[in-house]
Amino acid sequence: MTSFKISTYEDIPVETPVEEIPSLVARVKAGYTSYKTLPLSFRREQLRNLYYALYDNQDLLYQTLMQDLHKCPHEINMMETFQTFTEILWLIENLDDLAAPKPIPGSPLALKLASIRLTRQAFGTVLIISPWNYPIVLSVLPIASALAAGNTIVYKPSEMCEHTSRALVKILSEALDPSVFVSITGGVPQSTAVLKLPFDKIMYTGNGVVGRIVARAAAEHLTPTILELGGKSPVVVTATANLKIAARRILWGKRANAGQTCVAPDYLLVDKKVHKDFLAALKVAYHEFNAGLTAESHDDYSDIINGRHFARIKAYLDNTKGSVVLGGNYDEKTLFFPTTIVDGVTASDSLLKEEIFGPLLGIITYTELSEAVNFITSEHDTPLALYIFSTSKREQNFILDRVRCGGVSINETLMHLTAPQAPFGGVGESGHGAYHGINGFRAFSHERTVLSQPAIVESALNVRYPPYSLSKSKQYNLMSGPPANPYPREGPVVVGGVFKQLLSKGLWVVVLLVGLVYSRKFW
Repeated sequence: MTSFKISTYEDIPVETPVEEIPSLVARVKAGYTSYKTLPLSFRREQLRNLYYALYDNQDLLYQTLMQDLHKCPHEINMMETFQTFTEILWLIENLDDLAAPKPIPGSPLALKLASIRLTRQAFGTVLIISPWNYPIVLSVLPIASALAAGNTIVYKPSEMCEHTSRALVKILSEALDPSVFVSITGGVPQSTAVLKLPFDKIMYTGNGVVGRIVARAAAEHLTPTILELGGKSPVVVTATANLKIAARRILWGKRANAGQTCVAPDYLLVDKKVHKDFLAALKVAYHEFNAGLTAESHDDYSDIINGRHFARIKAYLDNTKGSVVLGGNYDEKTLFFPTTIVDGVTASDSLLKEEIFGPLLGIITYTELSEAVNFITSEHDTPLALYIFSTSKREQNFILDRVRCGGVSINETLMHLTAPQAPFGGVGESGHGAYHGINGFRAFSHERTVLSQPAIVESALNVRYPPYSLSKSKQYNLMSGPPANPYPREGPVVVGGVFKQLLSKGLWVVVLLVGLVYSRKFW
């Protein structure tokens, strides 16, 4: 096919009939058991087609994302398409190495002549449920990883970004083998129906409430899951931070997609000593980024996805006890809600109750860095992202050592999840499992050990066969028994053998002198 250009997606239903879902899933299950996805050449062709189908239809995706979220092309390129293209190409180029068996070193004597290797096998048929806020990258990256690993896929996009979801379904259906990929559109009835069916792995990206529903449904079939959730991602601004850079980067991270980002800065913890100066820097950046921004004219700023989410965000703002210092001039009719900074919030404030997932950003001040860390760990533990603005390694490490989170950017926001080979995923309340690059391939394949024992060692292995005897026990202990423990029962545990232990005990001088005396015999 020379081009994957499509002119319309009107043939894609808004809702897949529920009664059709079992047969659609059965189709790709049969596709997996046909072993069509085993050859790497087939997987590469599917990835190649996926790339060109998206590339050929970028203009259409710009249009649908403008319809659904009022996203501008520049932000789409930065946050969605460029990363997607890069990932697909990387998977194509590295597929041979990713899929190649890897030797496992360090075998005991009984296995010295055996071949022991680690191989990766596709799980089978996987279900990928994607969100509405970044519908391209958060759909295609897991789909590409699952394809590269040799799975067949059932794809359930979000019904909330209807135009982009239907366009994506059309694009992906044109690109991918129909026995390998099927899609299911619609809302709660379709999601409920598909989750009743058994899969070999499920990946869900979204909020914790639905994440728990997915996990419960998966548990019924003992299905492993990848849950990419969210949480209240904190930003810590210390007294050593470059305040101008901090203000610009934090504001950009919050402004992207009108704050509708799972790793968006959710609240700020600012050292009291720099609070006033930081606010001044924030105001400068705010007016630079948002000059001329109004409900009628905001071409480079996204809208809130729908009226329900707009009302939710507005309620947070209406009930805050803090003071609005920037923004707040929203327009409910057009779903325009600019980035809004609220100063003087506390732990009980409406802005601190749950993940905002919108353009509100509350500021809390602290006196000691330990106070900021304790606030995070006691109020909103295990966020998906943590942001630290500090020029002090001591401060950075103090926070890193104490706060559990999915990922971290230091003196930056959002960018850690764009590193191609770095794992992206949560921990605790922000989810589990990770993907991107090699981690995506690993996430959608089972890691298994394959041992091949040659016949030539059979006589040596007779010691394992009954009847057992003291002689056989001694032989077996020599072959496979545990080594002598070189570590003392008390004192420091020094790894590296007897020589390092002697050094650690200060006996190296004695050893050296004895060696010198002994060596004189040969002079």
